[in-house]
Order: sequence, then structure tokens, then C-alpha cells
Amino acid sequence: MGLLEQDKIALRLTVPWNPILNVGKIFSLKLIDKHDNSLQNYGHGDYLIMSMTHYLRNGGFSTITMDCVAKTVGQGGIVE
Repeated sequence: MGLLEQDKIALRLTVPWNPILNVGKIFSLKLIDKHDNSLQNYGHGDYLIMSMTHYLRNGGFSTITMDCVAKTVGQGGIVE
């Protein structure tokens, strides 16, 4: 993970805290067009979690901010 450059970050995402998320995990993101549910917007695909920060609050709502890269970043391929 340390070999990935900061300019390769494709997605920064804040989500509710979830214990199954960790660095190195791959997840799928689907961005659907709000006017036509059959179309997927630019940016949909599989992402690799490169780094994450937990924001834990006492008795409150906790979140995770994740920096992600396209799954193909290490393969040198083109994202579909």
C-alpha cells in the first residue's frame, strides 16, 4: 500500500462505521443515474481501500473516511 502515490486516489468516501471494512479490502460501488435507473454513472466499479481513518464518538455516530483506488491500479489495466 505504501507504494501507491497520493495522486492515484480515485475516491474519498465517508461511511457509517463498519467493523468489516479494512485496508486492502475490495468493494463494489454502483452509482445509478437518478433519471434513468438502468444507467450507471461514471465512477462505478470495484475499488481497493488504500487508507482509512476512524472517527469514534462517545455515545454517538461513528464514521470511517476511506481513500480508495480503482481495483486495477496495480495491474496497469484500464478501468471498465
